[in-house]
Amino acid sequence: MAWKVKQHKEVRSSMDLNMSSKLKFLAETTGATTVDQLEEEFKKELLTIKRKNIFSAEYSYKMTQRNQTSAEVWKLKANGDFNYKIFTLDWDGAVYNPFNF
Repeated sequence: MAWKVKQHKEVRSSMDLNMSSKLKFLAETTGATTVDQLEEEFKKELLTIKRKNIFSAEYSYKMTQRNQTSAEVWKLKANGDFNYKIFTLDWDGAVYNPFNF
């Protein structure tokens, strides 16, 4: 696994669960070695999550960079302010190899 995922808050809504599963899959299979690359891939994955009511995932979550090897995923309020931290991702230096059995 290239990125270690640490969960800070339990996810309950269907959009949160969908985002959580996509983030964990992305952390395991991405080729991103920097936080900037991971953030771009995360934004693309958010666009694939189905809209619920008036809220879309791209405006409900944000990935921020803590340092060169760490990022945080935040749940946002309706006005775009940070609500609470859901995940922390830390780079462990390993690169995903799909042929490693």
